Amino acid sequence: MGSFLQDPRDPAHKKEKLGKSMLLLAILALVVLGMMVCSTARPKAAKEITIDELYKSIGQGVVENLNIDATSRSVTGSFKDGTRFKSQVADPSNLEKEAIARGIKITANSEGGGGGNFLLFWGPTILLILALIWLARRSSQANGPQLKSFITSNKETVGDWEARLGLSFEDVAGCEEAKEDARLYIEFLKNPGSFTDLGARLPRGLLFIGPPGTGKTLLAKAMAGEANVPFAYINGSDFVEMFVGVGASRVRALFTEAKRRAPCIIFIDELDAAGKARGMSNNYHPEQEQTLNAILAEMDGFKSDGGILVIGATNQPEVLDAALLRPGRFDRKVVVPLPDLKAREAILKVHGRKIKLVADADFSEIARGTPMASGADLANIVNEAAIFATLRKAIAVEQQDLRNGMDKALYGSERKSAVVPRKEMEIVAYHEAGHTLVAKFVPGVDPVRQVTIIPRGPTGGATHFLPEEDRHIHGKKYLTGRMTVAMGGRVAEMYKFKQETSGAREDFRAATGIAKSMVLELGMSERVGKRVFITRSEFLGSVSESLDCSPETRRIVDEEIKKFLDEAYDQASQIIEANAEKLEALAQALLAKETLTGKEVDEIIASA
Repeated sequence: MGSFLQDPRDPAHKKEKLGKSMLLLAILALVVLGMMVCSTARPKAAKEITIDELYKSIGQGVVENLNIDATSRSVTGSFKDGTRFKSQVADPSNLEKEAIARGIKITANSEGGGGGNFLLFWGPTILLILALIWLARRSSQANGPQLKSFITSNKETVGDWEARLGLSFEDVAGCEEAKEDARLYIEFLKNPGSFTDLGARLPRGLLFIGPPGTGKTLLAKAMAGEANVPFAYINGSDFVEMFVGVGASRVRALFTEAKRRAPCIIFIDELDAAGKARGMSNNYHPEQEQTLNAILAEMDGFKSDGGILVIGATNQPEVLDAALLRPGRFDRKVVVPLPDLKAREAILKVHGRKIKLVADADFSEIARGTPMASGADLANIVNEAAIFATLRKAIAVEQQDLRNGMDKALYGSERKSAVVPRKEMEIVAYHEAGHTLVAKFVPGVDPVRQVTIIPRGPTGGATHFLPEEDRHIHGKKYLTGRMTVAMGGRVAEMYKFKQETSGAREDFRAATGIAKSMVLELGMSERVGKRVFITRSEFLGSVSESLDCSPETRRIVDEEIKKFLDEAYDQASQIIEANAEKLEALAQALLAKETLTGKEVDEIIASA
């Protein structure tokens, strides 16, 4: 089917030929269907019998029905086994009386039934064919522009064009380096001649690379707002259609409109949807290749001083076709990373302008509690805080609303309605109290912000920490401390209840991951040595690992991982045994209040 539509700019007679072909196929299908219906409706040939045989059959009671034609003195009918017959009779009236006396049905003419079925089918069929011809002619005259619009895409509807966005760099926080790179292009859009006077040629394409939610689209819109130029937003998937050539036509229409509106910015979000490397999978469709070729050709076609800037955005740069990244296309790359501590606070303040806040709201606390959060996550936290404040009918959003919004956005909603048996509640309380107590006595770990036994998301309870700052380098002391804190939950369970439970599964998973990294990647094991043994590769979001060492080294690796975990468990056991009364006080406070803040934890430990 794609071969008919390979080039939407073909002459009109080719489209007309396609319409006629489809009409002929429809008529042919109706003819075949009619022949099948008529062949099945045509009655079987009747068996010729004598009048004596007919009277004998009537006497035996095997005749089902009769059709007597007095004019031609012919008789047709059928036996009870379904066999049809015909005969000639001298006196039709006597035969009719005999049939009525025997209770045989006298029916209408059945020999000509085939003709009736023929007319019954072909009457509406002929009318339907005429209606199809009429509709085809009317469609070619009245609906031709709509068909052409579907294939070539109306230029005015390709991309969401906005003349003025009203955004500026003050509305974007957390990506200062990216904004500095963008200022060059803003000057180019405002005054392209100042660059070309000295022979400079700015890159035609700008590629934003970063995880989802980091603000790539917002940054592109802010660039258009700062330059006060039209902005076109289109998703990469909007180009790709089932029919070959439709996406390419939309690309041409988009760039034609951009040239009319220049200077302007074209923003292609999810560029990987249309610019995936050719031949990278068996499912690669010819439409994708034609769309990609059209993008490449259009970016080569417009002048560098034409005032058109094409910005692409992706979180999967590894799948892009190499031709997109060569000089003259998307040759300037800007990384938009996850925000650091300072950037997170700035982003929270930007979103905080849109809500009513108390004067003493502290965004730095929320920023410290949200490492690895994206700009979209932070916006969601502020929105959740406003919802919490609205539900309690407050006049402004307070700090506790921000904390609640952070917990809900990061960990899920509280399941206060969950029915937890008292015994399980006690186990969870001592488990979390064990994490909290160990964290207070292990040097170098992050301080406790909050501990709760209220189920939230998939967890039955949680201990939340509040880092003082973002860490990019982790020392061995900090890593062993985290493992020790993870072991605190199981140690507390064993100390109080003398049994092991399934509640420590995720703790063991986290501790094992730290120990494995220390041994295989960070060179923190004396026996294994200062070498990286693990190879990690990531593609399309999936991570694969391989271990490059001998079987003997693998045995030593297992022993070293176990050694680190055992040392962490022993250290947690020593802390809890030495502070048993503090563990008891924390657990009982959790059972009474369900949630404790870091300040309340400090007070309980100091007074126990």
